[in-house]
Order: sequence, then C-alpha cells, then structure tokens
Amino acid sequence: MKYTLVLDAFAAAWRGKQQLVLTVSGETVTEVTYRGDTSEPVYRHVSVTHALQQMNHQGGLTSFAATLALCQAIEALCVITVAPRAAWVRCVYAEIERILSHTVAIHDVLDALGIEQLVQVARAVRQNLGQAMHILQTEGHLASQCLPGGVRSDVSEQNRQELLTLLPHIDQQLGQMIHRVLDQRLILMRTVDVGTLQRTAAEGLRRRGPLARASGQTLDMRLDEPYAAYHHLSVQRVVREDGDVHSRLLVLLLEAKASVKLMEQALASMPVADWQGMIPTTLPAGLAQGTVEAPRGMLRCLIESDGERLSEVTLDVPCPFDRLLARTLLVGAWLDNVVLIARSTDPCLPDAPHLSLIETEAV
Repeated sequence: MKYTLVLDAFAAAWRGKQQLVLTVSGETVTEVTYRGDTSEPVYRHVSVTHALQQMNHQGGLTSFAATLALCQAIEALCVITVAPRAAWVRCVYAEIERILSHTVAIHDVLDALGIEQLVQVARAVRQNLGQAMHILQTEGHLASQCLPGGVRSDVSEQNRQELLTLLPHIDQQLGQMIHRVLDQRLILMRTVDVGTLQRTAAEGLRRRGPLARASGQTLDMRLDEPYAAYHHLSVQRVVREDGDVHSRLLVLLLEAKASVKLMEQALASMPVADWQGMIPTTLPAGLAQGTVEAPRGMLRCLIESDGERLSEVTLDVPCPFDRLLARTLLVGAWLDNVVLIARSTDPCLPDAPHLSLIETEAV
C-alpha cells in the first residue's frame, strides 16, 4: 500500500506544496519518496525597504528572526550601531516569537497523541500569547517592528508592566505541560524510542535548533555568538540526548518556558535609552551577513550590495522535514506513528490540518 504525506507551503523553507510518498508493508513504512523543492529564498536587485517587506511575509512564524537577520546584515554592511534600548526590545520580540512557534509545534504533537486536556492548555498559552502581542501593539506583525539600527516602536512603561503581569501565567501553563509530559504513562509509551534521530545522523544531516538539540547537539547562537542583548541575559541551553519524539517535545516545552524567563529578564532590566531605527539612505558596495537563532535553529541572511541597491539577498534557513530526514525517521516506523513523528520535527506548518496522511494506491 502507498500513502501520501502532504505538507502544504507556509514558510520561507517551503517553496511549494511538498509530498512524501510512503510505501507500507503491513503496518511498517518500507520506503519514502520525496516530491517538492527546498531551494533557499533568494531576492535580487531590491531596495532595503522591499527586502524588509519580503522578510515580513516570508518567515511565517519566524518572520521576526528573518527580518532581524537582515537588519543585522545591513548594520554590518553600513557600520550602523544598534540603539542601546533596541537591543533589549529585539530580544523581547524574538523570544515571544520563539514561544509562539514552539507552542504551535507542541499543540500539534499533543493533538497527534490525542491528549485533549493538554491540547487545551496549549491553546490557552496561544491565547495568552495573543494578548501579549496585543499589549506590544504589533497586531500580529512582529517582523515589521525591526529596522536597521533599532526598532520601529518602543515598549512603553504601561505595556512593560502588563507583560510582566501576564508572563507568569504563561510560565505556569508551560510548567503544567512539562510535568505531564515527564510523568504521564500514555505519553511516555507513545513517544519514548519513537522516531529516533541519533546525534551522528543529526550532525550528518546538518540539522539545527530544537530538533538537533533533542539529539545531543548544543549549538545555540544566542549563547555561542550572542547578538542583540543576549550577552546580558541568562540564556539556558536546553539539550536532550535521546533524539526521540519525547525528547523533541520536551526540548520545545523547556525552551518555551526558558524564553518566558528571558522575556521577563529583558523587560525588567532594559535601559532607558535610544531605541529608534531607520532605513539607511545610502548603501556601500560589499558583502555582509547577519545570523540569529530562529525558533527552528540558526538562520543566516547574506546580502550583497552594488552601492545602490541590494543586488542579492539570500536566506540560509533551517532545513525542514525533507527527504533525507523523512527517510531517516520514517523507514521502519509504524504507519500509526508517521504523523506524530513528522509533527515532532516542527515542519514549518501553521496548524495540524495542513499535515495529512492519505491512502493513494495499492502496491
């Protein structure tokens, strides 16, 4: 029997609808065939304004990370110093985006497990995050808040206090889910030793972010090459060794909880100083890059300027659930675990209905 795992386009890493055709013998996957395209997004001969607009719409749940990487590249090219307070505000935006992205992935894994009580908690976290976004007055458009040299708007004292009141509720909800994931027998039975990605395989496949850190890798650009105000914050490196669905779910939960603490630190200690950013009026010719730790791992933006416009902008994004990873995780897996394993890799999808398994033909 053959089944098709359909992954709809959503974010920068997805360059069109993609499909994984699974050949199944009995209840076990024996072969995986990939259909699609994961070429890197490239933009040519664009103004800084247009490039920023593209980042705003390309990244999906990582749009702020993509825009921040572009701004850092422009700052390096033009030798622009980031306004002191803006470095802290950027961390606030980056971490709320990380919590939101991780919570979507957590929701989808819990939904695949059928743990409705925890699915409801994940939805409550997303509702509180929506309230936090409203407090920040982003109206869902985090990416537009980042400009070369600073940010578009400051976090007011009233908004800062409101966020510091709301964040402990999100922390408590995430802690509740972590406790259940660690102790609930049904979750352990369905996730431990399921969909395992060994560290050597993760390194060979050049995985990044939570997916890699759940397999024992340690790279986190916030710690290893700090940017914005991360060198002032207590960033926690979350690493698990087992590389299975349980490890991936736990890393997402622990990182989301740690991001709440980072937001609280940044909000409590940000200096009273300049924060404004602006579009540079001139560009020198040359090459530059900006690198950040996006929710799904290291994201790099490389730019080339001809002295008037950006002649080329390239995003090096964390690789999604591609053919090599799919073959590594799914060949030999039970058919009933396919969607669960795929969702646990956080494959750049907005919500669960966009990842579906369809019976296509008999073999």
